[in-house]
Amino acid sequence: SPYSLYQFLINLDDTEAHNFALFFSLENKATIEKLLAGHEESPSLRILQRHIAKEMTILLHGEEACAKAIAASEALFSGDVGAIDADMIGDVFADVPTTEIPITTLDGEGLDIVQLLVTVKLASSKRQAREHLGNRAVLLNGSKTDPDDRLTRTDLLHGSVVLVRRGKKEWRMARFVDTDRSA
Repeated sequence: SPYSLYQFLINLDDTEAHNFALFFSLENKATIEKLLAGHEESPSLRILQRHIAKEMTILLHGEEACAKAIAASEALFSGDVGAIDADMIGDVFADVPTTEIPITTLDGEGLDIVQLLVTVKLASSKRQAREHLGNRAVLLNGSKTDPDDRLTRTDLLHGSVVLVRRGKKEWRMARFVDTDRSA
């Protein structure tokens, strides 16, 4: 996918990025030398990796797909997962454990956040879920949440998804589905 390719290239180590620039870039020699020099000056800015990632993603997937991949990458890095395009969410969170939940659980008062954490396996018990929530270690669609909160249809991203993060890196996706196929 455009996002996977972009992420792969942006995460190249310096030696790999240097080799990719020399072997795969369609830029002229002067531009490549300028990129290499800029990278040598400030490797932490990852100028070379960003350029290669953008160039290769545009070549393979087009400018629009590349722009979406960059926007998704920036949204994920900033924590603003709500800004990720509906088409891109599946790519960005392709490797995240996903749980399908009937959308009807959101009707009325909605779904208890504590129960959601247990359902998506970010907590092994309601007690543990309350502890994580009390420690402010849980983000729901990029926002902090409390143990007393309830999830409703208005909280869904793109009408069907909730992204839950515990700590810095442990993600889960809850996909709310219509189980009434006869309608």
